[in-house]
Amino acid sequence: MGYIAGSNIGGMEAEFRGSVGTSALKTFDMVIARTGLSKAEAEKFGFKPIEASLNAGIRAHYIPGGDNKLYLKVIADNKTGKLLGAQAVGPGESVFWRINVIASLLTTKSTIWDLFNSDIGYQPTLSPAWDPLIIASRLLMRDLGEKPISNS
Repeated sequence: MGYIAGSNIGGMEAEFRGSVGTSALKTFDMVIARTGLSKAEAEKFGFKPIEASLNAGIRAHYIPGGDNKLYLKVIADNKTGKLLGAQAVGPGESVFWRINVIASLLTTKSTIWDLFNSDIGYQPTLSPAWDPLIIASRLLMRDLGEKPISNS
């Protein structure tokens, strides 16, 4: 916000796009994180939310060592497919970077189709070939369809 305020005072035009409320808590190796709206919050704001919930691997299944699963929930609007929020819990920093991916998409008013088309890197010790975010978008696409909803 300091950069935005200073830029505007200095004569440059800078816009604050708002905040999506991303937060995280780490206890030992367990991370809990969220961004955007929960399903209950979305309903309160007049959306018709749907959600995809899954337990999924955080690295390729053949990589040994430690807990390999996270729990992820992604919320979207049933009418438009617009992403509304996400929550996750699991081991290590992978929970937090996945929530940050959703947070970035929320700031651009993206949809589940945008999430599906996100270029999420594959490296076996860091992420499975089918990342949990991509799986979540596919689960939501079962209800909303393979193509973005037309507004016309």
